[in-house]
Amino acid sequence: MIGQRLYQKLIKRMLDCIFASLLLVIFSLPMIVIAGTIWLVTHENPIFKQTRFGRHSQPFEVYKFRTMVGSAPLVSHQDFHNRDAYVTTVGKFLRRTSLDELPQCFNVLRGEDELCGTATVSSIRYGSY
Repeated sequence: MIGQRLYQKLIKRMLDCIFASLLLVIFSLPMIVIAGTIWLVTHENPIFKQTRFGRHSQPFEVYKFRTMVGSAPLVSHQDFHNRDAYVTTVGKFLRRTSLDELPQCFNVLRGEDELCGTATVSSIRYGSY
C-alpha cells in the first residue's frame, strides 16, 4: 500500500514537470511579449510575487504576471470598493484568459506547487485558518 502511494506521487510529480515544461516551451514567446507589455504599461516588474503556503504549511513565493498597478492595496478590505480602478487593461485580458497564471509553471518545476491538486493559501488568508 505504501509503495503504491509512493509510486502514484512519483508519477504525479513527473507528469506535473512534463506538462509544466511543455507549457513553458509552448508559451515562452507569448510570455516574453506579455512581460514586455506589462512593463511598458506599468513600468514595474512584470512578475508579481506573493507568499503562499503549500504542502506541510511551508511558505513559498508564487509567481504571476502583474495585473494590477503597484499602488493597489495588498489586502482587499472594506475600502477596496472599486478593484477595476487598480486592474490594468492588460491585466483584465490576462485574468479573463488566465494567462496571468503561466509563471506558476516555474513553481511547479521547483516542486512548490502542482498543476492539479490542492490550492495553495495566501499568507493573508493563512492567518484566518
